[in-house]
Order: sequence, then structure tokens, then C-alpha cells
Amino acid sequence: MWLRSVRAPCGGESPATVRICLALLACGLLIAFPTAAGAQPPLRPRPSQPAARRAVAPAEASLQSTLEVALGAQPAAPTAFDATSAYLPLKGGRLVAVDLLSGKVRWTSELVTTWAPSVDVGLVVVAGDEWLTALDTETGRPKWRLPMTGGFSAPATADGGWVIGAPAGGDVIAIRATDGQVLWTHRLGSPVRVRPVITATGVYVSLDDGRVVALDLRTGTPRWERRLGGKPADLLVLDDRLFVGADDKYFYSLKTSNGGLRWKRRIGGRPSGAAAVDAKRVYYVALDNILWALDRNNGGLKWHQPLPVRPSGGPLVIGEVVVVAGVAAEIHAYRAQTGEPAGKSESPADLASAPQLVPAEVPALTAIAMVTRGGVFMLLTRRVEPAATPLAYPLGTEIPLSRLGVD
Repeated sequence: MWLRSVRAPCGGESPATVRICLALLACGLLIAFPTAAGAQPPLRPRPSQPAARRAVAPAEASLQSTLEVALGAQPAAPTAFDATSAYLPLKGGRLVAVDLLSGKVRWTSELVTTWAPSVDVGLVVVAGDEWLTALDTETGRPKWRLPMTGGFSAPATADGGWVIGAPAGGDVIAIRATDGQVLWTHRLGSPVRVRPVITATGVYVSLDDGRVVALDLRTGTPRWERRLGGKPADLLVLDDRLFVGADDKYFYSLKTSNGGLRWKRRIGGRPSGAAAVDAKRVYYVALDNILWALDRNNGGLKWHQPLPVRPSGGPLVIGEVVVVAGVAAEIHAYRAQTGEPAGKSESPADLASAPQLVPAEVPALTAIAMVTRGGVFMLLTRRVEPAATPLAYPLGTEIPLSRLGVD
């Protein structure tokens, strides 16, 4: 079996609820710490963030459920993570922070959202109904709140001291993470479809009118735009290229320098989440129920594998294994090199959204987080077996006393 389920203690204490002051909501005030006027977050070099983080794993992964936490409510959106905690939006208007090691609920904040949060250092940012809210990751108390008439068309992104929001009216807004100061706004004329991507110097967005647009991170000035044959989905942005599927049933690789087409490949279905990469290949899942492994340089087919389930999201790359989950309670693993099946597991209940990889800083180097529709958060980690050590003397064989230190 590829998955062995082991129930761990969940910690049953109910945490104190952190309530947002209604007076501040009514007045529309912005809660913030003082920062020098006009200061921007630094443009520090950092690698573009792929959709799936790589972790060390054997060619045939063996995972076990090491954490199960009953949340008491159904999930409202996918989860966000930092090195120690998971941040889960729940139906009924709560955001819950769960410790990834103990399973205890660290804090709860009353916050209504249908969008996944985003976590930067010390900050969890949530796009609510008509508010963009930044909470302290340690306490759950709001650091600042920004009103947004009309709400949002996609989740916000927080990274490197920047927050990028996607108002429903077709704008992109850049905010300083420390205090909520708006640094620039650019009107795109079409709503952003999925979470924006922040790189060292740029912002990349998929638009409802079929365009992929790149903006300068510091100023919001457009760098380029590329119109695809259909509405683009989640972006996987690397240093020199990006990957995106579109509703025209093509999978595209574009140059990040100017939006030029590197290659495209016909796929039999619409996108099902973001792609994932390793050193040689890019992996992509569409609603044709096929896992595609393509050469990341030229789009050449390495292998493809029909899926026995309808995918719930994009693939995850864990070392030499590619993992795909179904909308039903099944998870399938395939060898990255050949596409051969590497195992199958079944969740105890249907999943609310696609599984996610937790950050590599978490002690479990290979960890997959899942949330069931019933509101149970689970963390799957690599099952570590002690190495088999051959016995110098088989059972039943006499051991010389000299080997025992007896003269």
C-alpha cells in the first residue's frame, strides 16, 4: 500500500476567538503600524515560485497520516501554509490557524471569505467579501484592513513584502505588506481569473478575456501581454518561462521576458489546476483525465498516463513521484521518469479541494495536506522505516564469548 493511515491526537481544546472590532468595520478605518511614507518593499532577488515545491522522496512513496484535526465546520476555500502552521478558511465566517506538529488550533479569527489566504513572513492575507485583511500569524489579530468595493475576482498574493490584490472590477492593486499602503493600481479592463504570481521584479496575471499580462512589480507598468486562444488558468512562473493551460485545450510555454511563445501543445481537455515541474519535465493535468509529462524545453511528449479518476487539481511533484488526487477520495502516484503507477491510496472521505504540498521548512520533508468536505484536516508524511541490518550471527547460532567482551 502506498498510504498507511495512522490516527494522531488532535487536541480537543476550543481556542479563544479573536473578534474583529465592529466599530472599526463601520468606520472603515485602516489598522496599521507607522512606516515611512512612500517606501516600497525592496526588490530583492529570489527565484520564481513554482506551483509545487519539490521534496526528497523515494521512487515509490510510502505515506502515512500523522495528523488529523476535526475543524468543526466545512472548508470555505483552500488552505495556506507557513513553516509551522496551516491557515484554513471555514464556512460560517472563521479563519483557523492549526499547528502542523501538534494539531492544536492556535487561534481563530472571525473572517468571511471564499478565497484561499496567502502567507508572507509574519502575515496572512485574506480577500474577504469587500475587505482585504492582513492578520498577524502569531496571534490572528488584524494588522491592517483595506476596503474593496465590489469584492475580488481571485485570491490575493503576499510575497516578499508585497501584496497583490485582484478587485472584481478588472484592476490589479499593489500594497505594502507592512502597513497596507496602496503603492499602485493598474486597470486591466478584464477581471483576474486566478491568483496573481509575484516574482523578483514582476507580477503575472491570467485574465478573463484570454490574456496573460506581465506588470512591473515596482510601478505596475505593463511589460507585455499575450492573448491565448482561450481563457488562461493557473500560472506556473519560472525565471525565463511560464507554463499555463487554457480553455482552448492547449498547454502553453511563454517567455517571461516578452511573452513570446516558446511552444504549445494540444491537450484533450480544459485545465485542472497549475502545472508542476522537475529538472527536466513539466507535468500537467486537464479534464481529459490524463496526466501529461512534457519536455519543459520544447514540449515534447515524455509520457502520458490515463487517470482512473477525475482530477481535483494540478499534479504535485515529490522527488521521483508525481501525485494526482481525484474529486472522489482517491490519490494516485506515478513514477516521474516513466509514468508507471507507483501506488494508490484512498482518503477516508471526499476531498474539499486538491491536496497541497506544505513548505519544505516543515520537519516532514515530504508532506501532503488535505481537507475533507466534512472538515477534517489531514497531514500525510513520508513513512520512515528503520534500515534493515543483517545479523552477524543468525538466530540460534552460538556467539563466541570473545565477541561479547568476555575473556
